[in-house]
Amino acid sequence: MASQSESGIATRPATLGDIPEIVGILGAYRDKLAHWSPQFWRPAPGSAAMTTMYLGSLVGKEEHIFLVAEEAGAVIGFALALETPAPPVYAPGDTGTLDDFAVLDDERWEEVAGALLAAIVRNAKKLGWKQLIAVSPKADDLKNRLLEEAGLVVASQWWTTKL
Repeated sequence: MASQSESGIATRPATLGDIPEIVGILGAYRDKLAHWSPQFWRPAPGSAAMTTMYLGSLVGKEEHIFLVAEEAGAVIGFALALETPAPPVYAPGDTGTLDDFAVLDDERWEEVAGALLAAIVRNAKKLGWKQLIAVSPKADDLKNRLLEEAGLVVASQWWTTKL
């Protein structure tokens, strides 16, 4: 599952040792999410500890794709795609959902996230998935542009309001 992009960024399966760096990257991304939509993305007390436990439980699970991007031995991004059953009224085939997907430095988003997305797609095909769903906030222009340029299309949107 390990590979190297044209830019020299290596992608490989996440390990338990990567979890602290991943949680740090994800925490910074979640701060942006909370800024964009404070009610919807409000962090729960203890969210970093819960995230550490949850992500640790996914390491090595063959039905999911959990990758990091690294450079010079440092984790600079990660992507997690989980096998996702479709509702019984739809029959898209085996599906995965790319939900947690973030990089350390937005200045390198296209390069790092592009390498991760390409690796996710390669591995999804190896797993026999027929569809990949990617979750992205409307305000995340960098992520949305990358997904669109990679050929993904908007199939649904979620709308929310504070009550």
